[in-house]
Amino acid sequence: MDAPPPSAGPAARRVALAGLGLALAIALQALGLPNPVTGVAVNAVFVVLVGLAGKAPAVTVGLLTPLGAALTGHLPVLLLPLAPLIALGNAAFVHLYARGSRPPSAWRWVTGPGMKSAIIGGGGVILTRVADLPPALQAALLVIVAIQFGTALGGVALGEFLLARVTDHRPDDPTAGDVARR
Repeated sequence: MDAPPPSAGPAARRVALAGLGLALAIALQALGLPNPVTGVAVNAVFVVLVGLAGKAPAVTVGLLTPLGAALTGHLPVLLLPLAPLIALGNAAFVHLYARGSRPPSAWRWVTGPGMKSAIIGGGGVILTRVADLPPALQAALLVIVAIQFGTALGGVALGEFLLARVTDHRPDDPTAGDVARR
């Protein structure tokens, strides 16, 4: 008689969830929905991953999604130079969200989205000045920064809503179970 297969440990579970999260994020980008809709959905994937798998898998997915956006055409060619900044912004968003969610803090709603926007906007301004790009492109960066902040904030709201539906995770309840450590 064959022995039952060994159960996957917590590390394997986190890797599997990260892979599923990355696949979902790239699929969302490939749908061709408007950027604000896709941005909220992808940021929600990061939040759900923090709750289900922990910070490191969510940061990894956040670093890789700009590559997915470039490959699917979701990131316009003109904005490809911003891809590394978007990756860093995603990582900062996830890190600060995770820090603010244990113990629960209202700052998780502001610090992650704010830092993500600041990294993308500040880096974008430096890039446009170094490359001596027209002022109109610099002004367009303000719109991009506002969209990034809004989609990250919407991602927190949607992600926490979804996470509460699939787990007993309640971000404002310090006694709720930490699903990332199960």
